[in-house]
Amino acid sequence: MTDTNTSIIIKHGTVITMDPALGVLRDCDILIEGNTITKIAPNITISDASTPRTIDATNCLVSPGYIDGHHHLWQQLLRSVGSDWSLADYVVAMRTCFGSLYTPSDVYTATYAGAIDLLHHGVTTVVDHCHAINTPAHADAAISALAASRIRAAFCYGLYANPPLPASFSSLSTADPAFTPAARRADLARVLAQHFSPDNTWAHRPLVLGLAANEPETAGAAGIADEIAYARSLALPLVTAHVAIGHYDTGTLRVVQALEEERALGADLLFTHGAAWTDSECRALSIVPELMKGISKEDDDFDEIMRKLSEALGAGKGEL
Repeated sequence: MTDTNTSIIIKHGTVITMDPALGVLRDCDILIEGNTITKIAPNITISDASTPRTIDATNCLVSPGYIDGHHHLWQQLLRSVGSDWSLADYVVAMRTCFGSLYTPSDVYTATYAGAIDLLHHGVTTVVDHCHAINTPAHADAAISALAASRIRAAFCYGLYANPPLPASFSSLSTADPAFTPAARRADLARVLAQHFSPDNTWAHRPLVLGLAANEPETAGAAGIADEIAYARSLALPLVTAHVAIGHYDTGTLRVVQALEEERALGADLLFTHGAAWTDSECRALSIVPELMKGISKEDDDFDEIMRKLSEALGAGKGEL
């Protein structure tokens, strides 16, 4: 964001407007006054006496900021550690070891560095699925880091409890056994009241609070449905959830199917890793098209998922 009295002109860029009526505009300028884009046109000049900052975008693409719909920012400090891991390796090392070692300071450093890295690469909005909340202080640290970075974000409070380390390493663990599921829910309400009230909505703030549900293979579909209901009782604008475990999914999770049966699907849900969705689950998702925004393109079966969803949408209902 810029000072409200500052004007910026981006000159001679190739502007990707994302507006079907405008398309891509070559050798085009953008005028930003304060925090608002006020004009997009070739050869913009300002008639008053102000001296705007000028950015030469010759031979550059200019586009709206990208949106990262699924990120675990606390893992930024471990970037590239698991480049040759399988999912099983990741679960054993990252989720049952590193996650239990993180201090609130680690969470702050990783989240801040991750957010700044995203901004550096053109990502201006992120959904932070944070499942490293070992204590209330961990949640506060992550929120403070996101706020300090000034990225637009949904901080999704993870209800997942990292396991205690083996007895020989217990002194290193920050996972508090007393931080029970009930305590986590109470802390979510505390975080909402302390950091996000009133008006926990995108319209009023760049950082909002959401919920990251437990893992389906441990909580089960019924458990996730109960967590979604709790989030809705707090009027949280977003609930995100993993819904499959890749090639290890034996076809028994069926989270979307269970939520459909409970009539719990809605536009406030953001699903990731849908590599094992059935045709019927894809059809259920097509009824609420906003849900499809949560499909993670990192999934091995992304093309197959999109094929199923496209078929489920049917002719005349738009394209994905």
